Amino acid sequence: MEIQYRGNTPSAVNAGILRMVKEWGAQEKEGVLPFVYTVSGGKFGVNASMTNAYRNKAEDVKLVYGEYDDNSLRLEYLAADAPLKIVLTAVAEREGVFRRKISVENVGGEVVELTGFAHLLTVFPYGNQLKQQDFRLKYCNQTWYGEGQWHEVSLYDVGVFDEGTAPPMSSFEIGGTSTQTTARFYPNLFLEDKRDGNCFFCELEVDGGWQMSVGTHRGWWKGDGVLTLFAGCAEDRRLGFSYPLQAGERYESADCVFGYASGGFKEAVKHQTAVRRLVRHCIPAIQPIAFNDYLNCLWSDPSEEVCLGLARAAKEIGAEAYVMDAGWFENHGVGWSEQLGTWGTSSDRFPSGLASFIRQIKDMGLVAGVWFEIEVCGKAVADTLPDEWFLHDGRGRKLGNPERRFFDFTNAGAVGYLTEKICALLDMGVRFIKNDYNDSYFGAGAEGAAYAQKNLRGFYRFIDSLYEKYPDLIIENCGSGAMRSDGGTLAHFAMQSVSDQDDYRLYPSIVKGSLANIPPEQLGIWCMPHPVHLSGCDMKRGSTDEEIIVFNFVSALAGVPYLSGRIDHCTQAEKELLKKGVAVAKDIRNFVKRSHPEYPTGFSGITNRDWDALALSDEEGEEKLFYIWHLEGAPQKTFRGFANYDVSQIFPPAPVQMRKEDDELCVTLPRPYTAVLLQLRKIR
Repeated sequence: MEIQYRGNTPSAVNAGILRMVKEWGAQEKEGVLPFVYTVSGGKFGVNASMTNAYRNKAEDVKLVYGEYDDNSLRLEYLAADAPLKIVLTAVAEREGVFRRKISVENVGGEVVELTGFAHLLTVFPYGNQLKQQDFRLKYCNQTWYGEGQWHEVSLYDVGVFDEGTAPPMSSFEIGGTSTQTTARFYPNLFLEDKRDGNCFFCELEVDGGWQMSVGTHRGWWKGDGVLTLFAGCAEDRRLGFSYPLQAGERYESADCVFGYASGGFKEAVKHQTAVRRLVRHCIPAIQPIAFNDYLNCLWSDPSEEVCLGLARAAKEIGAEAYVMDAGWFENHGVGWSEQLGTWGTSSDRFPSGLASFIRQIKDMGLVAGVWFEIEVCGKAVADTLPDEWFLHDGRGRKLGNPERRFFDFTNAGAVGYLTEKICALLDMGVRFIKNDYNDSYFGAGAEGAAYAQKNLRGFYRFIDSLYEKYPDLIIENCGSGAMRSDGGTLAHFAMQSVSDQDDYRLYPSIVKGSLANIPPEQLGIWCMPHPVHLSGCDMKRGSTDEEIIVFNFVSALAGVPYLSGRIDHCTQAEKELLKKGVAVAKDIRNFVKRSHPEYPTGFSGITNRDWDALALSDEEGEEKLFYIWHLEGAPQKTFRGFANYDVSQIFPPAPVQMRKEDDELCVTLPRPYTAVLLQLRKIR
């Protein structure tokens, strides 16, 4: 069957919708892949060791209805071997970019075991033979102290190739590791077609374990093939997903945002950044510049006297919030992780009482904030609470590690308990929560990965309920640096910590790579002037205090500066420099929240020890911020792309030697680990 057009002016149909209809198999014909992947009863595809993208369409689903208009597409399928109705919608978020949703409904009278459910996309036709030089793939590695590490490779480099006469089986796969969804990879892929400059991109807004795979599809002895993408969070072979879908029940997938950019990767990143802003549930009118007393500062050992001193110093340099990190809820000498879940408000760390401390922070004109790890509970504490408040494995044991147990956010008792504990702090005047996530678990119980999905969706509903009760609340997602920083998570948080990396010299790579996944106004970037390492190691390593401040701020000004370090030990001259850095952050933040990243020198790895650069640009490219870091190497560097711009320096205050000639800008920074931030305005 052919799907029906419901608009009035076919010539005005969004180009991406037309491409889906005409080129991506919206018409029933032999050899065309469906747009969805659905499996019941644990039935495998061609081979259990291979990617899911190579199942035979005739054995899976049949298209029974379809329609499209200028901005949306709707397809309905029926499963071949079970009473399942699958509905796919794709809605244009902006020209060439679509949000894709799929749901599966049990239209029969008996329970159906759902064991696979995901997005399938046909990406590029490649003609008679897959030519590796025609395509380049970009994917992102993550670690706890090294987020945003992008790689650009050929398809052959990652194991995708056409094997000859038989239908191809090769594939490249990335995925999450348990509920720390971005601990190894970020669910975001770019595939550039070098033949015409087009770039396909796809981000999966995950809600638990996930998998994305790129491969090829072609029939026996067929000449022409297509590149395909599988993206989903519900699959039994790799993710342990199994869900008993009741008669009449419907199950929804994680959303997938995808599209084509004719301007290549540069345009694709711009599109993705814009679309991410559309789904956020909490966007503060002003994201406050906060001081947090953890990284290279108090290291989870707060006390009233020291914290008040840091808060006064933070206020002096222009900070707008003070966030007290872990340890505030327990007495000195007691391990803070042991008492997670108590969230007590009386400890010997605050002789005048926690409520008095919060009031003093507010009286300084600062937003008061505290650290939580909402989803977990210390083992000893968990043993005193009802067993049904916690997640359990398949043997009935509480999920967790020797220190932590995980609350069940589908349980009303657990949600009520946590609401009471957290609201007690919010009623004292706390308006900034830093929520951490220092452990994870694999899907367990009878439903495997579906168990984790339901719980995570319950947690996000809980977070959203706090915003409803306290509309001026700001909740930061820490997630062990950025180990759970996917788009599905970030829709519910005002800010995301960029990393737990404590060496400020390694931040340029992390910041640059993270901005391809997270909007700049949502990315909290540690800024640690006067750093004090937990081990006692010297953090200066030959740099002056002023150089450390400047390098930290140039990195942090690419997002939201998240201040830390012992700024109460800074000299007055150093504080004046800090003030200027904070003032610049306030001056540019309205620009930052409408900007997108550009990569004039490409991505860089965390092992890079040369010069580095990044740009934040407005939609039209009329104005840009240009970030330059000199790590090591020659004292001078020439950058290109400046012919149409006036260039001015905005940080640091001391002038940096520059020379602009036509398209080139030559910058001199004689000492290593120094930096400068420039402003570019298009010449009219």
